[in-house]
Amino acid sequence: FVTAFWICPTGTGRSRFMSAAIGKLPVSIPRWFLHINLNNFLDQDTHLLATQQRYVLEAEADAVESMNVGELMTKPTNVRKNTYVYRSPTEKLGVRLGQFWDETLNRAPNRLSTLLPMKMSGKLTKDPVRRETLDRELQHTRICPDSQGFVKNCRRVQLSSAALFLTLSVLKMWSVMTLASNGEFVRRVAAALKPAVMWKGLVASCVSWWLAGKLRREFYFKYTEELRDRDLKHIPKVWLDS
Repeated sequence: FVTAFWICPTGTGRSRFMSAAIGKLPVSIPRWFLHINLNNFLDQDTHLLATQQRYVLEAEADAVESMNVGELMTKPTNVRKNTYVYRSPTEKLGVRLGQFWDETLNRAPNRLSTLLPMKMSGKLTKDPVRRETLDRELQHTRICPDSQGFVKNCRRVQLSSAALFLTLSVLKMWSVMTLASNGEFVRRVAAALKPAVMWKGLVASCVSWWLAGKLRREFYFKYTEELRDRDLKHIPKVWLDS
């Protein structure tokens, strides 16, 4: 079982992440569960990439401005070659990918016509906002039918749980208040709503409501700075600090 992914550029400073599971498992894993884990994985690095991107794009814009038309079509900018420092000689894929971008981006349609205005507008001087770069609702939930269906089901579970909680509470209070009337129906309701039954029903409704809400929130903005700082503490110190 392997998870493959592709990152497809869709514009200047934008790309689309696509993934697929290759292989078979003895059990069928719900797609919403895979989406939750995938979004948690992407949140670890996406904002870091977005914050470093503006420096790369600004350097690329400066390099473009210093080149003439002929050089733009034939000469690489070498921006990524001069910007990134790879710690290991085995990172050949990253080096080759950077060379590919430096050699081809100037010839990409609409690349220069959008890059230079981005610099002139001051967009490349501002750090992106975490809530925007990690907005799961905008970047995933709104374009994924599976996740949209799961979110709707979570809302239904929450509404059903709240209705169950309210119904049990109202019936119990009503049976206690009218038990003195000695009606057959009232006695049956009071007998059915024993303390053990009430506690099980109320606990089940509360747990269902909480769990459905927790799962539903996984498809909206989640990875705050507090969560990031907590995750940083779990990184093992393999290398000595310099």
